Amino acid sequence: MDIAHAQREMRTRFAGGFYGQAVSGLLWLASAALAGGGVAIALHWPASFAAAGWYTGVALIAFGIVGRAIVRREASTERARE
Repeated sequence: MDIAHAQREMRTRFAGGFYGQAVSGLLWLASAALAGGGVAIALHWPASFAAAGWYTGVALIAFGIVGRAIVRREASTERARE
């Protein structure tokens, strides 16, 4: 097994980081929702905290979806070669 094949296999097995990015993105969205909803911590931080949380959460989920699509395309190409 060569290194390129091993790396491709790891990306396929771990779905290109999709699940980790999705969980992280959901946590950021949850924290933004809590901060935007008027939780006590949100009273001590500026309003930009809520906006940054929303942007970060959306960006992480978008990158996770893109990564998952790349891994699926690589896996289907690999299967077609075999």
